[in-house]
Formats: sequence, structure tokens, C-alpha cells
Amino acid sequence: MHLPNDFLNPGTASALMGVAAGALAMAIAKVKLSITKKIKVLKGQLATEPQIGASETVKLTAQGKEKIYAMASLAALIFALQMVNFPITGGTSGHFVGGALAFFVLGPWAAIIVMSLVISIQAIFFADGGILALGANVFNMGILTVLTAYGINLIVKNKKFFYFKILIGALTSVLIAAFGTSLVMIISGITTFTSIMPIMLKYHFLVGLGEGLITWLIIFLFKKYNYQLWILENEK
Repeated sequence: MHLPNDFLNPGTASALMGVAAGALAMAIAKVKLSITKKIKVLKGQLATEPQIGASETVKLTAQGKEKIYAMASLAALIFALQMVNFPITGGTSGHFVGGALAFFVLGPWAAIIVMSLVISIQAIFFADGGILALGANVFNMGILTVLTAYGINLIVKNKKFFYFKILIGALTSVLIAAFGTSLVMIISGITTFTSIMPIMLKYHFLVGLGEGLITWLIIFLFKKYNYQLWILENEK
């Protein structure tokens, strides 16, 4: 699903780069706010005056450290799973995406950061997706997938259907990412709707089923071995 540089026109590539950068900046701000706390630092102290002014500094909380470790671990796992590619059509490839997995473990904002990091490393160091197409790839695979899983999570609120919404969220996220990838190519004039959209959705439906099962299995194992699922913490 990674797009190379020559699959996008400059206008589309630039626009999606801006959208992806804006979303990532917002995600970083949101996560920073949730994992840090402000503390007062004394500027000076005298025997007669216990405090002469104070300033505030930002400190990482203990829970914040745990979340950073979780983000790093999950990024490594998704990176490894994404590296297994198989050709689909028109120069694109199918593979595990991971946006739904990242969301159901970390929540939406941390998930966007993790996905953006994974996709950027792949493009910069492994030439998996073009540098100029990085914004489009981050948008399709790193933002749309997370937002889709987030939407499914909002719709299916009953905790009895937790594993069901993992399956549906993962499947739907892959289909939405495939739709977005196809639409970007159509807008760029590389192909037509009838040439790319049906076949991309057809093959990525199968990819989505596989992704749903893998995501379900990973979440099941995480819960079984008491690995913290931050999305459940947010729902309390």
C-alpha cells in the first residue's frame, strides 16, 4: 500500500504532507500533555523567607514513562509486521498495516505518532514508499486507519463486543486505507476509478481479514498476560 514518489503529482503530495504534519503535531501535543505534569521549582531560599519566587517545569510522569515504553515496543512490532509485503496491483503492495492495533493498545493520539514513526523509518531507511509520498502514506496508513478504528470504537460501546470491534475495526481500517490510497492515485491522474478502486478493495478485503485476525490475537495475548491496554484505561 506504500506509494512511490512517481504515483503522486506535486500538488497532491504537498497537500497531504501538510495534513500529515499537522495531525502529527497535534498528536504530539496531546500525548505530551497526557504523560507530563507541571511542577514548581524554587528559585531561592532564605532562613527568613522560605521561598523567593518559583518557576514551573514539565516532568515526565511514571505512567508517562510506561506509555513511552509501550509506544516504542508496539512501534517495533508493527514495523516488523509491516515489512512482510506481497504485490497487489499497479505497483502497490499488500501488508499488515497496524493502525487498528496501535489504536486499541495506545489510544488515538499515541497511535498516530507510532504509525507516523514506523512509516517514516520505512521510507527514509528502507525505501519502502517515496520520500515525497511520505505525507500521503502517513495519511492513508497512519491517520485514516487510526481514525477508522477510533470511529468503530465509538460506535460499538458495549464491552461485551470488545473483540468483535477489534476485528471490524482492523478490517475496516485496511479498506479505508486502500480507498484513500486509490483515491490519491486517481486525483494524481495516475489511474482511473474503475481501473484501481474495485481491485484494491477486493484484495485488501482479504488483507483486512488477515489483519483483523492478527490484531485480535495480539490483543487477546496482551490481555491474557496483563499487558496494559491504554484504550481501556481511557474508557474507565
